[in-house]
Amino acid sequence: MQTTHTYAVIAASGATVHAYANRELALRTLASCRADYPDSVFALVLETCYPSGRGDEEYIVSFYQPLEN
Repeated sequence: MQTTHTYAVIAASGATVHAYANRELALRTLASCRADYPDSVFALVLETCYPSGRGDEEYIVSFYQPLEN
């Protein structure tokens, strides 16, 4: 087993809306979710799973952080 990285667009409720292996696709999806649902809150999280079974989460774009152009 190898280390895997997944970029997840998540809602404020904690639900995963979309998950991708590609960061750029995930960022575009985050922008689309924010545009399509302006009353909802979304973030982008990098989920890393290690061969040991341990996992980490790191916020790439937090819930209220504006997107860079």
